[in-house]
Amino acid sequence: AATLGRNTTVLEATDRLMGRVVSPALSAYYRDLHAGHGVDVRLGVAVTELAGAGGQVTGVCGDGTVVPADLVIIGIGIVPNDDLAAAAGLACDRGIVVDAMLRTADPGIYAIGDCAAFPHPMARGLVRLESVQNAVDQGKAAADAILGEAKPYTAVPWFWSDQYDAHLQIAGL
Repeated sequence: AATLGRNTTVLEATDRLMGRVVSPALSAYYRDLHAGHGVDVRLGVAVTELAGAGGQVTGVCGDGTVVPADLVIIGIGIVPNDDLAAAAGLACDRGIVVDAMLRTADPGIYAIGDCAAFPHPMARGLVRLESVQNAVDQGKAAADAILGEAKPYTAVPWFWSDQYDAHLQIAGL
């Protein structure tokens, strides 16, 4: 939006940008990058209410601050919906628990993508990856397993983000 000349405000509930995936130094770099493009970056601000009237949206923050907007984009991450799996008696732990072959406790049922909590050689315990590439890679691995060519899923996780001309790529956890 800022590159289109629009007044842009980012309200981040935590104390830094992308805090779950990058170091504090990279968070600061991206905060400064956005600020350099005229973006009003506000950290530690929780939106508690959205109200709209006449084509205008108003965000009300926990501290009482009101932020008017013509357009609101909400990015909140995910909570895996494992209710059906739990009701079916499958193990769940912040997602549907699978083994290294992506099989659940029922060897005829596989789980992949954002909802799958799986052991990874780079992790201590189970990990869930919210990434398109992970879902694609796990889909291929599960298909191989179903076809009798099962191998442990050990793909190196990788992520990317394009913000302005800055291209961030991360390999690993």
